[in-house]
Amino acid sequence: MNARMIFFGILFFELAYDLFRLYLIDKQRKLPLPIEVSDIYEPQRYQTYLAYMKDNRSLYLKKKAVSVILNCLMIFTPFFYFIEQISSGSIYEIFFITFAINMVIELVESYIVGYINTFKIQDKYGLNKKDLKEFIRSYCLSEIPNIFVSLLLYVLIIFICEHMASWTNQFNISF
Repeated sequence: MNARMIFFGILFFELAYDLFRLYLIDKQRKLPLPIEVSDIYEPQRYQTYLAYMKDNRSLYLKKKAVSVILNCLMIFTPFFYFIEQISSGSIYEIFFITFAINMVIELVESYIVGYINTFKIQDKYGLNKKDLKEFIRSYCLSEIPNIFVSLLLYVLIIFICEHMASWTNQFNISF
């Protein structure tokens, strides 16, 4: 079994898990409001909540489908071969190019989903209190630290993997 099939298997398992989890949630939400909370939680408000969650779930499934399709395209096309060809062969350069492309795709995808969620779905239910300027500011303030932290962690992992053999040989440790 080659690496492509392993990555595809992981993607498929993750998708199957998400779909099964959403099926269980949907099955539970179709049940009527429990009697114990019916005097606290109004049935109309509960129906509005269910409709809001259904719209969010639909948006999440669309985002997940696009993500799976893009990942499959990267796995089954010569994308990584192309990245290796345009780089000088350094593992860090290959990583940075791949990371930058993946991050741009993910940022665009999450911006579009966040915009639709904030200005379409939340507006529909009267939950949106943001304007476009505040949305962009909060989006940037939440995404930029995530990019830097994940970049640092990935570089640290690559560094450790690159030097593990020399470290273990130095102490006569074998795996």
